[in-house]
Amino acid sequence: MFQYKSHPKTPLTDKQKADRSVSFGSEQAQRPHSVGHELGDLREDVNNAFQALELGTNIPEIHSSNIAPKASDNTIDGDAVIYGLNFLAGRLQATLTLNSLTFIQQQPGAATLSVAVVKAAGADAGMTAVLANNLLTITLGTAGGNLSAVKNTNTLIATAVNANAGIQATIASGQGAVSDLAIVSATTLAGGSGNGLKLYAYSPTGDVRDITSAIETISDTQIAVDTSADLVDVAGANQTWSFVIVSHTARSNVLNATSVA
Repeated sequence: MFQYKSHPKTPLTDKQKADRSVSFGSEQAQRPHSVGHELGDLREDVNNAFQALELGTNIPEIHSSNIAPKASDNTIDGDAVIYGLNFLAGRLQATLTLNSLTFIQQQPGAATLSVAVVKAAGADAGMTAVLANNLLTITLGTAGGNLSAVKNTNTLIATAVNANAGIQATIASGQGAVSDLAIVSATTLAGGSGNGLKLYAYSPTGDVRDITSAIETISDTQIAVDTSADLVDVAGANQTWSFVIVSHTARSNVLNATSVA
């Protein structure tokens, strides 16, 4: 049974499968005990892989967007959203759930972020959430030296977390007004897979810009892009720009967008 690179001649783990190519690489022989069975299994794997390729299974697919390059400052004209399917290419974003809040690492792939929850030092301090050096520190607000339920609702915490690029907080249904986040030491997110996601912009002259850093949020069906995208050379209105998503090993179709003044 053949496996490439560093993989031994044993069945692949889920992580090893997730590291391989989207349409073809996850197939893996399951019967290493005889040549006859292996040949049949290999033929089935190849057929499954080609079906996935032909159907576009897990291939990022852009359907629409309100994205528009802006000539006045070479950015995106207002916050924009790209809509489609399979933006995660079948891979996973790392997550961490603390009571009613779930923290999601925006980039799919192995977890690089951690979350710590601490109590503010002051007797009457506000709640903050700051991401620095891959650590999100949530400082719970106080009133009279005690934790303040009013300052620490899940809705307020999620809003503060989501102001940081690279991480998102979601709230369990019906728990927005609740204050149930407890003090916890730094805990790393878990469960991510894949090689991440990139967003590229192509100018009318063919220059390419990596604008991944302008992504605000990522899901399997939507990517939000803010005005920080640096397009450099938007010469004027009515130019055709092109945008492409590369997720793990899969490249999307091209989205064309018209520039504005």
